[in-house]
Amino acid sequence: MSPALAEALRAEAVWLSREILTLQPRELALCRSRFLAVSGFARWFVMRRYLKRICCDVGLFLFFD
Repeated sequence: MSPALAEALRAEAVWLSREILTLQPRELALCRSRFLAVSGFARWFVMRRYLKRICCDVGLFLFFD
């Protein structure tokens, strides 16, 4: 999730603030690539890395087209 979107969510729901992970600038750039293959694989790799980091099996990648 982009830092701007994360801040907006934190402002609305304080109880979520520790649950929201934001992407690094390079990860965000790759996930927003205009090339579908690049953005698709980037989202997949980023999600796998973060799920492993927090020991979860399922995640939700939020973004707007």
